[in-house]
Amino acid sequence: MIKRKKGICSKCKTEKVIYARGLCSYHYNMELNENKKSKPVRKTARSYVKHRPKKRPAKKRRGKKSKSVTLLKSKLWRIFSKYVRLRDSDESGYCACITSGEVMFWKKAQAGHFISRKFTNTLYHEQNVHAQSAYDNCYLSGNQYIYGKRLDEIYGEGTAEKILQLSKEEKRFTIDELEAMILDYSERVSGMLKEKGLPE
Repeated sequence: MIKRKKGICSKCKTEKVIYARGLCSYHYNMELNENKKSKPVRKTARSYVKHRPKKRPAKKRRGKKSKSVTLLKSKLWRIFSKYVRLRDSDESGYCACITSGEVMFWKKAQAGHFISRKFTNTLYHEQNVHAQSAYDNCYLSGNQYIYGKRLDEIYGEGTAEKILQLSKEEKRFTIDELEAMILDYSERVSGMLKEKGLPE
């Protein structure tokens, strides 16, 4: 244990135990605290780094042409779907589901694909799309096995396989192609509605 000598404190001028610099314990501690306050706080290199939010990768902007193609494909599908359901309906507007045989009014039917619509080359292929019930089209994923058998019955043996192979070929529609198809199928739809005496 360190023995400290008594002496006269240079601050309070009274005889006390001297710690350092001729100061008693009270004034020595006071001086230490003042020095700590007066010293500037050093900033580390890290404290100068500003945390910037991470930049999100910029979204690729589609050109006017590709956007037009997307819109035209959607428009064509709406018209083509009407055409398929009217084509498969009788004079009263009733059609049978290609896979289940369920009879329904053409507006309640769906235009169901044998090969998924994600394959562009067979998206608007007339032999690949037929009137189908919502249950078979949505909940049974098109009921493809039965669908394929029915295609071979209607159009001849091997039709389902031909459509399958055709779907594997890549297809990119142009604006001119889509506009021409929209015009063609719109006229066909109007003609069938008029011929069958059905409202739109």
